[in-house]
Amino acid sequence: MWGAADAFHFSWVKLSGDVALTADVQFPPGPLAPLEKAVLIFRQSLDPGSAYADVAIHADGHITLQFRSTAGGQTADVTAAQHGVMRLRIERAGNGFTASTASADGKFTAFSTQTVNMSGPVYAGIGVCAHDAQGLATVSFSNVTIDRR
Repeated sequence: MWGAADAFHFSWVKLSGDVALTADVQFPPGPLAPLEKAVLIFRQSLDPGSAYADVAIHADGHITLQFRSTAGGQTADVTAAQHGVMRLRIERAGNGFTASTASADGKFTAFSTQTVNMSGPVYAGIGVCAHDAQGLATVSFSNVTIDRR
């Protein structure tokens, strides 16, 4: 999941309107590839080069809002100051996508908002990427919620 096209495992539902995705993410113990990632994501389509926005936590603990503003365009990202937070949220309000992390007391703090134009229903869900065509990644998602706004 980077550059102009993505390859990852994705569990999704098709949704319209303003929505928030929230989940707890846990990587298994042991050595992990630093850039493998778990995401909460909105995609315009299932095409590899689709426009999208996600909140991603990488196995090394860094958290980003990743986005591709146009189909076939390059992925960009904004890195959160928080590191290793396991409860994440991404909210869609129109074409604005806001990524947040939760503190120990459960309060969410937004770290970035980006505009990605998406029309009609979108694909929303959770995904996992090994960030290596030969690699495997395992991630556990729990307390997954979809809240329509």
